[in-house]
Amino acid sequence: MAGLLSDITGFIDRSKQAAKANLGLLFNDPKEYLATMEGQARDFNRLQSLAVQGDINASKGISVTPEQLAARQYVDRVTNDIAMGFAGTVGTSARKLPLPDMGEITKFSKPLPAGSLYRETSSEGLLDLFHRGSPFGAPVSYFAEIPEMAIGQGFNKGVMFKVQSEGLTGRPYLGKPGLEQAYLNRAGEFEVKDAPQKILKSVTDIWVSPEAYKGMRKPQKIVFDRYLGELERRGIKVNKVDKLPGRFED
Repeated sequence: MAGLLSDITGFIDRSKQAAKANLGLLFNDPKEYLATMEGQARDFNRLQSLAVQGDINASKGISVTPEQLAARQYVDRVTNDIAMGFAGTVGTSARKLPLPDMGEITKFSKPLPAGSLYRETSSEGLLDLFHRGSPFGAPVSYFAEIPEMAIGQGFNKGVMFKVQSEGLTGRPYLGKPGLEQAYLNRAGEFEVKDAPQKILKSVTDIWVSPEAYKGMRKPQKIVFDRYLGELERRGIKVNKVDKLPGRFED
C-alpha cells in the first residue's frame, strides 16, 4: 500500500512538468507525443477507478484508504487544471476535422468567435503594431490558444501578448506535424489576417521578459518603455516577468 501511495504522490508532483513537456513533444515528434499521451491516459484511468472506488466506499460507510483519497485529490486537480488551463480558447463548440466550410470555425478566413489567443514576439515586433501599416493588404500573423504553444521564431522572442479573438479574421493553422491533434485538444495554432492596428485594439495583456531588452541601447529602452506606458494607459495590463507564461522550468 505504501508503495502505491508513493507512486500516486509522485505522479501528482510530476503532472505539471509532464504537461509542459508534452507540448514540446507534440511540436517536435507527434508520434511520440501520442504514445506518451496514451500511457498517461492509462495511468489516469487507473487512478480514476481507484478514486471512484473510494467514493463508493464512502457512500456505503466503508473506510476510504489513503491511496483512494490521494487518487481522488489527483483526479480533481487534473480536472480543474484542464478546465482552467483551456478556459478562453477560441470558440465553444466541439472540435472536429476536417474543418467545415461554415460554422463556428471554418477552413476559410472569417471573423473568429470569442476566446483568447497568444503570440510571442520581440520588442520591435510589439512596436510594429503601433507603426506598421498594411498598404498591400493585411499581413498574416500566427497565434496559439495556450502560452506553451506560442513560441516565437528566430529573434522574435521576449514579449508575449494576449488578444481577444472575437471579430479578428482568421482560421486554424494545421500546417505543421501534430497541429491537427493540438487543435482537437483546444491547444492549437491560428493564423490571423488582420491589420496591425486592429490586432492592437484586441490586446488585453502583455508580458515582458529580460530577453526583450537584450542588445538594446539606452535610447531604445526608453522608447520601448514609453510605449509600454502608453499601452497601460489604454487599459492593457503590462507584466514585467522573469519568464514568459508557459515556458519550461530551468
